[in-house]
Amino acid sequence: MTESQFQSRLLKALRAHPALKAWKEMIWKVSDRFGGGRPDIQIFTGKTNYFELKVWPEKPTKIQYFFLKKFGNRGYWIQFHSEGKHALFTPNNDWLLINVTMEELTNAVVYRCFLD
Repeated sequence: MTESQFQSRLLKALRAHPALKAWKEMIWKVSDRFGGGRPDIQIFTGKTNYFELKVWPEKPTKIQYFFLKKFGNRGYWIQFHSEGKHALFTPNNDWLLINVTMEELTNAVVYRCFLD
């Protein structure tokens, strides 16, 4: 699976999630061809959360880590390994979830969007 395919699949799952129904229009795919380094997805639920997506074995670049760290506890990166094996990380590469299904990953992303 490519990163683009993974991104489309995750965006579809997030937009269909009941907890994000009222925020569906506030889930954005970021297309930044010139600035570089900005996370792939932004979700606004009263606070903005940022998610960088990668497909195994890729990891965020130095500039992507820089941006994620600037977002503090609102920046994360997600890695797709294979079907049913996803991982959610902090910018410091601390894993929050590993080897989870798409449904579990989606629920974890939604949960993070409503943390204070």
